[in-house]
Amino acid sequence: GSRMGTHIFRVNASNQLIEIDFVMGKHTGSDAIHRDYHDYQNYLYAVCDEGPSSLQIMDLSFLPDSVSVIYDDDSLITRSHNIFIDTAYGKLYSCSNKNSGGSNALKVLDISTPTNPTFLYNYDLVNHVHDAYVMNDTAFLNCGGQGLKVVMELNQSCIQIGELSTYPQKGYNHAGWLNGDKNIYAMCDENHGLDVKVLDVSDLNDIQVKSLFNSQMGDAPNSIAHNVIIRDNIAFVSYYHDGLQIFDLSDPLSPQKIGHYDTYIGNPAVSYAGCWGVYPFRNGDKILVSDRANGLFLLGFQPPPVTVESPHEIFPNPSNGILYFFKDHGLFADYTLHIYNGLGQQLMQIEGKADYTQLNSIMQSNFFLDVVDVVRLVPKGKVTTYGSIAKYLGSSRSSRVVGWILNKQVLDATLPAHRVVNRKGILTGKNHFENPFFMQSQLEKEGIKVVNDQIVDFNYHFWDPNKELTI
Repeated sequence: GSRMGTHIFRVNASNQLIEIDFVMGKHTGSDAIHRDYHDYQNYLYAVCDEGPSSLQIMDLSFLPDSVSVIYDDDSLITRSHNIFIDTAYGKLYSCSNKNSGGSNALKVLDISTPTNPTFLYNYDLVNHVHDAYVMNDTAFLNCGGQGLKVVMELNQSCIQIGELSTYPQKGYNHAGWLNGDKNIYAMCDENHGLDVKVLDVSDLNDIQVKSLFNSQMGDAPNSIAHNVIIRDNIAFVSYYHDGLQIFDLSDPLSPQKIGHYDTYIGNPAVSYAGCWGVYPFRNGDKILVSDRANGLFLLGFQPPPVTVESPHEIFPNPSNGILYFFKDHGLFADYTLHIYNGLGQQLMQIEGKADYTQLNSIMQSNFFLDVVDVVRLVPKGKVTTYGSIAKYLGSSRSSRVVGWILNKQVLDATLPAHRVVNRKGILTGKNHFENPFFMQSQLEKEGIKVVNDQIVDFNYHFWDPNKELTI
């Protein structure tokens, strides 16, 4: 978002940000500095917290070509500071909502019909709700000076089921995010010099502060944590003056800093300047970061290996395709590592000269190259499956490995990876392409009909390498 409206970007195969469309906001100008977004069922919901604005709903189904505004109305939302959508229940939570009927700390809309939002109820038992994280009708509300409130819907209204009104380094309770296990919540207070709080929320009747952390950039009095998102127990935090800060929360008692990228090198005495928002992609390997002074950044990220305690270990297990070998040693690391396949055949030999050796054996093995070769043979108008490829290559239990290999290769425009689906004909790999609609678009161009992410007449289009090819 900008002062003028909504900019739609595509991340191309070269990791360049290319603007493909723009939607003018109902209110524009130098004062329009707060815009917020959330997507739901191929629609993008947009709000602004300045001027005579509105709720805009955009249809994303025509991406990567364009977007279209299908709803622009101010009757429910004229101004809103932040929105969050509970995708499980189809409800939109509008924080600090204003419309012709007045102001509300929180307004909840029914968007089960995505293009026809309707009013459900207001929540006004606090003075202000700045931001929210909602899951399964349970909302974690950041309420400024009133701290954190946790509420649940009951009979189209909210009841409070937890709170944290007093805690160390309390300031303006601004934003927070829940981890994947739903037991740890990271929380930012938007004040100079205050740390990020790590909360144990496994018992909402007794929310506990487990630890605090900060950017460790040497300018603690001026540092301000703004927003946070958690992916797989890794917290991605936007700090105004200190840029992107990344922390591992696997041990909530002792968060570990594992990365940073400073987007702002200006005067730290200028309040609220610099890094504003952060959005890590689902697998965390790419991160979008917005900076008020310096624009939009696309960053790459790979978490470092985790320290292990045994004399030697291979981890993680199960692997995401990359393994690390750790060998405890004395003064110098000096060992030979032999890699074998399941048949007892040696694939490679590595001379270890460091504590950690990264093993990317799948990428270097014949299996990787063979998968790519088979996919190149799938003809237009046909599809095959991960399991069929694995079976053809003599490793019938390696369908997940085939999927992982293709997920790493989708940016290769010469490889027809869109022609590989799961055993039911479902486009399970769609989110690994440059946009989630690319896979269906390519298949339809080749004469294959897709409905609800599943191929119609799958048996007719199925190409089985076990029948069509011979080793």
